[in-house]
Amino acid sequence: MSYDELVGYLKSKYGQVKDDYYKEKSYTRFLKGEIKSPTKGNFSNTLNGLYCHHINEDKILNLTNPNYYKDYKVPFINHQRDNLVYCDLIEHLILHATIRKESNNELSNGGYETILGIVIDWFYDENKPRLEWMVNCFNKSFLKKEDVKTLILELDIFLNEQRDLQNYIYRLKDPKFIEKYIPTLPLDTQKVVKKTLITIEQGKVFPCSTIDLIEISKVVSLDALAYFENRRLENERISLEFELKQGLTIKPGLNRRKREKKKGSWRNKSL
Repeated sequence: MSYDELVGYLKSKYGQVKDDYYKEKSYTRFLKGEIKSPTKGNFSNTLNGLYCHHINEDKILNLTNPNYYKDYKVPFINHQRDNLVYCDLIEHLILHATIRKESNNELSNGGYETILGIVIDWFYDENKPRLEWMVNCFNKSFLKKEDVKTLILELDIFLNEQRDLQNYIYRLKDPKFIEKYIPTLPLDTQKVVKKTLITIEQGKVFPCSTIDLIEISKVVSLDALAYFENRRLENERISLEFELKQGLTIKPGLNRRKREKKKGSWRNKSL
């Protein structure tokens, strides 16, 4: 499916979003600098385990973060209920993957990595959340670990995604690590490590899948989710450079906005 087809399918599946993302009067006052933050509308559907996605994220970046669009007066129309759609966590991931694909990786890189990190944490590493609204979302989109592995591998192919092990080379070359930890990895990942060791000697880095990266990072005692956060920040930098090349003027639903890096864990990000 194309992005537009996915949006149409989800609108048909879940119906129209209940309210605008922000209250229009509050949003206008916010853009004028009269208040510190706009008041959100009654759009939330986490009671049923659903997220709310801005449809125009395929045209405008970071539509859920006021700090990014305040300076450029992003029109309120982008936050109206007609430009929102409900989705579960996995559907949200696929929406952002499709935006990446159709924009040649110019858009939604940070959003994709953020949501992928949650999917990995909840379903691959099997860390069930505790907050009630998160539990609702967890239950709604639940996948078994093997199904998540298949999904991530398919998304790697869809996006032509190639991770690398540059941050782990110093450990991969350690004889003690090789002897003690490599045998604990899944067999397919062991093969990747062995190929990586060969290419290291050739001065190259062997590309690996997202799943291989996660498994290797565990035994190297590094948090895979930290990788995705760093990747997200790097993608924000790349997107900013792209936007600057395109110019900073915004027209409704067409041009992109300047983005700034924002520190913090993906766990605290608005989706």
